Amino acid sequence: MITIEYLNKYEKDIKNYDYEVQRLKRNINSENSKTTTDSVSGSSSTYPYIQRHYEINGRNEKRIKQLEKRKKYFENKKKKLEEELEYKLKRLAEEDSVLADIVRLKYIDKLEWKQVAIKMKCGYSDESGPRKKFERYFNKNKTCPFVSDIKVIQ
Repeated sequence: MITIEYLNKYEKDIKNYDYEVQRLKRNINSENSKTTTDSVSGSSSTYPYIQRHYEINGRNEKRIKQLEKRKKYFENKKKKLEEELEYKLKRLAEEDSVLADIVRLKYIDKLEWKQVAIKMKCGYSDESGPRKKFERYFNKNKTCPFVSDIKVIQ
């Protein structure tokens, strides 16, 4: 069921997941550029009883794998959320394909209302056309299978 609350939650969640993915990418790049250094003591095979100190350099692979796993987790959550909205938009398109296109352009492509009006090519002269159609749909038919007792928030 598509409601204003669902679309607002979708928009907020997508922004959060995008932010987390970008933050984790920065952390992974940071970890890749860092080198971890440690020193150990031991002996060489040619002089087995003489103690020497060895320096070991490398990356923290365990930390990098943890960050990549978390990044993949958020990417999968974002993908599932997008797939859920696409499924709901297909159901909405059966009832009103123009409205489904408006929602797709506004929430998936993240366009402003003016850009939505330009992309729609349905004779909208300005941004108020698609916005009014969007608001009318969610205000008019309270018994619609996609909408239940919502209030449009501007």
